[in-house]
Amino acid sequence: MRQCNITINIIDNIQKVLWGKLFVNCSVNALSTIMQCKLGKIQSNPYLWKICTRIVYECVLVAKADGTYFDLPEALETVRHVCINDDSGYASMYQDRQHKRRTEIDKINGVVVDLGQTYCIDTPYNRMLVDQIHAVEQSYLLS
Repeated sequence: MRQCNITINIIDNIQKVLWGKLFVNCSVNALSTIMQCKLGKIQSNPYLWKICTRIVYECVLVAKADGTYFDLPEALETVRHVCINDDSGYASMYQDRQHKRRTEIDKINGVVVDLGQTYCIDTPYNRMLVDQIHAVEQSYLLS
């Protein structure tokens, strides 16, 4: 690859990177979709931020049970940073909702719910989001 001038990045702990990305998607993507709001509203609205915090907390617990430790305040700061840096943007899942397409909720929050069941960790906020998104999908996929 180097001979072809392709940049190579070797990541020592890919699980940490993947979980970190999942935290952002579980919280920001799903909340933006349900609330039909821009990403910046999640961190600026204290009620949405409280829900976001609980979603990330569940994700951190499941990640730890799965073998990857995260500091909750650091994980939350990463999510807040995404909200601030893309404050006028919309989540991809929200765009799916606008275009009445099936979302990827099962591959995001659904994974946390499933792993939570595997490790006997309750994930009510992630479960609620999965159910709410499916209810939204049902409303336009069957009409």
